[in-house]
Amino acid sequence: MAVVIRLCKHCNRSFSSKTQRAVYCSPACNAAFHMQKRRKLINLDTINPPQPEEQKS
Repeated sequence: MAVVIRLCKHCNRSFSSKTQRAVYCSPACNAAFHMQKRRKLINLDTINPPQPEEQKS
């Protein structure tokens, strides 16, 4: 089995992966990335709140 050297999507550190699907160097980086992504989306919603849809009669 070949080891693949990749860059973590969150912290940009290199890590060795046993699979080609790995994106994060640790579960902590995975959680931190998704928490950061969620916070950005929440901030966007508070700046630009979604418009209510018009009801059809």
